[in-house]
Amino acid sequence: MNPYGSLPFPDPVPDCTECATFRRRLAEVSLDDSAAADVRVLWRRHAAERHGQQFSILQHPPQQ
Repeated sequence: MNPYGSLPFPDPVPDCTECATFRRRLAEVSLDDSAAADVRVLWRRHAAERHGQQFSILQHPPQQ
């Protein structure tokens, strides 16, 4: 488990072909963690720039 939390997936916007492409690509690379992370980063960027979605870490790092 990642102690820093994780970002949620973007919500695919209906009728957005780019969101549909990112969702399909994520399914294609699901067994490759690095490629899947790349797709999620690019999808979040698209969702923020085109659709105004915002993302934040759900869990803060542990205090030391």
